[in-house]
Amino acid sequence: MTHLFKTRRQLLLTLALTAVLAVAVMIFVFSAQSGDDSARLSGGFTQWLVRLIKPSFDTLPPAERTAFLEKCHHAVRKAAHFCEFALLALTLCVYLYIKRGAWRMRDALSALTLSALYACTDEAHQMFVSARGPSFKDVLTDSLGALLVSALFTLAARLRDVRARRAGLKQ
Repeated sequence: MTHLFKTRRQLLLTLALTAVLAVAVMIFVFSAQSGDDSARLSGGFTQWLVRLIKPSFDTLPPAERTAFLEKCHHAVRKAAHFCEFALLALTLCVYLYIKRGAWRMRDALSALTLSALYACTDEAHQMFVSARGPSFKDVLTDSLGALLVSALFTLAARLRDVRARRAGLKQ
């Protein structure tokens, strides 16, 4: 009987690469939404979130509700950008960690660079989508999400290495 994957590592590498590609496709699909569809999706989520965190929202005067909702909607859209690219960087970090079997600073830089480059292509893609356009601020927000995750992954890997060395010394 032949196995599709010769080793557990090959299976993990394939799963990690699949996760990277799935996140990249998710980002592309969200970017392909028209401006109206995107605003409807994030607007609906914003309304749900606002009602969850501020139960008195519906009792506010209409003008206050509108102003509050607009501020929250902007924050939700920026948070979505941040989180999408944080997730992309995380999947890239996991893939690179499995591929190399160790973590190096250049892996963090690779994950960050690839995520930032994808953010640039994502914004360029929006030039061709109805009622959408590129935003340098979105590239920065996307890149900050990737930077945070790359830094946290590096910190976690360093802490793991320190613990492993200490455990080795105690034996």
